Amino acid sequence: MKLFCCKILVSVLFWLNISEAQQAYYPLEVGNKWEYWWITYNDSGCYFTSKVTNDTLMPNGRNYAVYDNSTLSDSLIHFRQEGDSVYVYIRTLHKEHLLFDFSSKVGDTVNFFYNGIDTTTITLHSYDTISIFGKNLRQWIFYIDANGLPGINDPYYSIADSLGIISPTENYFAYGISARGMIINNQRFGTLMPVVYPLYRGNLWEYSYLGGGYRNTVRAIGDTIMPNGFHYTVLETDFLCSRYHRKEGDSVFIYDAQSEQEYLICDFSLRTPYYNIPLSTLFCGSESRWVSVFYVNYSFDTLFGKRLRKWEILFDGFGFDDQIFYTIIDSIGVSLADNPGWFFGYKLTGARINGTQYGTIVSAEENNQQSPASFTLHQNYPNPFNPQTVIGFSLLAVSNVTLKVHNILGQEVATLLHNSLMDAGKHEVTFDGTHLPSGLYFVKLQAGNFSETKKVALLK
Repeated sequence: MKLFCCKILVSVLFWLNISEAQQAYYPLEVGNKWEYWWITYNDSGCYFTSKVTNDTLMPNGRNYAVYDNSTLSDSLIHFRQEGDSVYVYIRTLHKEHLLFDFSSKVGDTVNFFYNGIDTTTITLHSYDTISIFGKNLRQWIFYIDANGLPGINDPYYSIADSLGIISPTENYFAYGISARGMIINNQRFGTLMPVVYPLYRGNLWEYSYLGGGYRNTVRAIGDTIMPNGFHYTVLETDFLCSRYHRKEGDSVFIYDAQSEQEYLICDFSLRTPYYNIPLSTLFCGSESRWVSVFYVNYSFDTLFGKRLRKWEILFDGFGFDDQIFYTIIDSIGVSLADNPGWFFGYKLTGARINGTQYGTIVSAEENNQQSPASFTLHQNYPNPFNPQTVIGFSLLAVSNVTLKVHNILGQEVATLLHNSLMDAGKHEVTFDGTHLPSGLYFVKLQAGNFSETKKVALLK
């Protein structure tokens, strides 16, 4: 009987929230990241993430975590915790409001005006425990009547102590959203779905011109270490302003051989568009001009029968006619390049990724699959040239390849390949002499112990 009474007393104390002597912890440290799986109305699913990108001081003199996300809003949100309360800073009103109160009783409500007109009501719906990622944690479920709060369309938000939002669920658009993985203070929980930007040697992407009649093929032909010490995948032709690409974490970088600089071109962790602040301003050596790169949008798309995450970036050459929008699809790569000013663009029609073919590839006869009889450096074409020419070479076996251009004084003027590991077969590299004066130049191929030099003429 005493044991039964003790159990009743413990239960009563719990539901009265007397157990809240321990302060709730809502993790708002920079770098924290949450990944969710979203089951939509048509039973399709997709991943999306939220992340604390930085912290900032707002006009009210308080510090807030900047929450770049797609669970609470379609723009940046500023949060801070004080005691058992989490506050949100409403930028349109230049003031903060209480959002979640973990010390409140079931049924307690919080009201505030998001835009000064419409009322948003947040009610503590229930308080209990949950087992998640091998931990038993306190759980608060808040009901949000989101009249006037843009982006918050989910009636219920489940918050686990020390983990944050684990399930914004049951709105008109979604049957369910649940956390699949997260990184909290550098500790991983659950399973995170990494973004795949496929830069493996042998991968191929084939594009069709939106105007019809022309195709462009991009191949990953090798890898190399550039002078900055980083390892890059080498593409057969310039793509996104460079032939040298690498991915580190959620970021994609290119290396411009002319300026000998590396530039950021995409950050997959971003969710909120940055139209006014470029990711980077890079020198596009293939076109001899500066370009600003902006992150534009994050969403989902269906490509080759798969529903995948999608990022859009803008390469802005400082003019409407010089703007190119690129779409990058998770695990596939660039699916679209569109210039609205010139009604110019390419669309991905087929790809070969890690041995798997997607869509239709017309160029089935690949040069690099042919078996040459020997190591050979072929004569460039056209020759003479102005300002670009194609340099071809054949490899009898897998080799570390260096391809350089020297002037008549023996001075190195361009490095086209630098110790790049490349497959046996036929390869082609484009050399751009825009920045060089007219004259004779010497192209030298070094592949293992093999070396050969060809004379080329630049005539402007």
